[in-house]
Amino acid sequence: MSLTKHAEKRLQDRGVPEAAIELLHLYGDALPQKGGTVLLRLNRRQRKRAEHDLLRLLEYVRRDRSPYCVIEGEQVITVAHEFKRLRSKVNN
Repeated sequence: MSLTKHAEKRLQDRGVPEAAIELLHLYGDALPQKGGTVLLRLNRRQRKRAEHDLLRLLEYVRRDRSPYCVIEGEQVITVAHEFKRLRSKVNN
């Protein structure tokens, strides 16, 4: 998602990490507003769910397993853990 200059400034001014926008997309409620815009927000239940999922992700990252995925455009084809050094297949 692209940010307007206004949004970039507000993120910085208000100390909101850009990753918070991703959380709002993944877990938040979408409330239609005037002019065709949508307000995204997290309620208490959604914040708890996000916290739970983020803690699980942090535990996963700390286990030192190196995940990778193969993508084509916006589609994920497969996901796995790296057991040996991967090399690019382009120009090899």
